Amino acid sequence: MACSGSLSSNSPFAQYNNTCGGSNRLSVWKNSKYQTTAVVPSVGSYVSQGCYYEASANGGSGRALTGASFSSSSMTVEGCVSFCAGKNMGLAAVEYSTECYCGTVLQTGSSPATDGLCNMACGGNKQEYCGGPNRLNVYKSS
Repeated sequence: MACSGSLSSNSPFAQYNNTCGGSNRLSVWKNSKYQTTAVVPSVGSYVSQGCYYEASANGGSGRALTGASFSSSSMTVEGCVSFCAGKNMGLAAVEYSTECYCGTVLQTGSSPATDGLCNMACGGNKQEYCGGPNRLNVYKSS
């Protein structure tokens, strides 16, 4: 079926002669530049430990990691791990898209989160997950 609008001649879809599916049919195109958001498996010697609750969100008090921290609208997993490694901290964690926390042990109350809410893209790299609300993607130095 013909599309109801019109395409300019320089549109990447112009070669399809303005086709927009049909009866119980879809016209499907793939964007070759699209990249999905994913958990970074490792950065240097730091390996992903999965998603964890903040200590205060799960029966404890305070933060899961109590060492150095910083926040940035351009947060990336690599930037957080580099910061924590520079502070000689064996754990690094990203939270809520823009926050980075470091430490040597997870505090009481912090435990694996299995609710799938470590799904916020990093402020500085939309292809990386950077935790979620009261959820941290934790990395541990091997």
